[in-house]
Amino acid sequence: MATRASLTLLHQVAPEGLAVTRKQLLASGLTGAAIDRYVKSGWLHLVGRGAYLRGPDKALARPLRWQQLAISLQRAELPLHVGGPTALAIHGYPDAAVAEHPAIHLFGKARMPAWAAQVKLRENVAVRRFELLPPRVRAGVVPIQWGPWDWSLWISSPERALLETMALLPDTYDFTAADLMFAAAGNLDATALNALLGWSRHVQVNRLFLWFADRHGHPWNAEIDRTRVFTGAGKRQVVAGGRLDARYKITVPAELA
Repeated sequence: MATRASLTLLHQVAPEGLAVTRKQLLASGLTGAAIDRYVKSGWLHLVGRGAYLRGPDKALARPLRWQQLAISLQRAELPLHVGGPTALAIHGYPDAAVAEHPAIHLFGKARMPAWAAQVKLRENVAVRRFELLPPRVRAGVVPIQWGPWDWSLWISSPERALLETMALLPDTYDFTAADLMFAAAGNLDATALNALLGWSRHVQVNRLFLWFADRHGHPWNAEIDRTRVFTGAGKRQVVAGGRLDARYKITVPAELA
C-alpha cells in the first residue's frame, strides 16, 4: 500500500506530463517494489522500456509535445539542449523552421535513449551529435520556461543557435533559409559572439558564419575579433558546384555569392 510520503516523493520526481526513468525513480528513494505497485495501480504508465509517465489514462492517448520529451531528457541529466533552427524559431526568427527535412533539433553528444524512441510524439525529434564548444563549456545555453508548470527548457541563445545552424549546411538545412535568418539577426551580442567563436574549433562552421556575417554587414560584424577565430587552412567544398569565396576559401551557392 502506498504511503503518503511515498506518493509525495513520486509526485516530486515524476511531474505529471514528463517522462521519468526507472533509474531516476530508484535514485529518488523509491523501491523497485513501489514502482511496480504504482504501475499496476495506474499511477505510472509505461511509455518506453524503463520509462514512465504519471497522469490520467487519457493523457497517454495523446502524443507528447517535443518540449515534454526534451525537458524529460534534460531532467534525466542527458547533455542535450534545443539548438540550431529550433532555438531560433523559439527566439522569434522568421523562417527558422524552414528546412528540407523539418525536425526538432537537439544538440549534444548524448545518444537518444531507446525508451525515447518508443514515446509517441507529435513532431519529429532529431539529435545532432555535434558540440560547438568543449563538453564542459555551457556558454550560450540558457533556460526558458515552458508549460503550465513553467518547466525549465534549456535552449541555445540566438548567437549559439546561428553557429549551430552552420553545422547543418547544406545537407540538413537550406542556405536560403539560413540567409533569411542572418538578415534578421541585427541585434546579436558581439561580446557573446566573440566568446563563442573563440571557443569553437570547427573550421567550416566558423568560416560559414563569418561569410554570412560579412554578407549582411550588421553593426555587430565590425566588432568580431577575427584574430581569435580558428579558420584553419586550405579550401573547403561546402556546396558541390558552388562558387569559391576567395576570403574564406569555401564554396557557397552561386546565387548567393
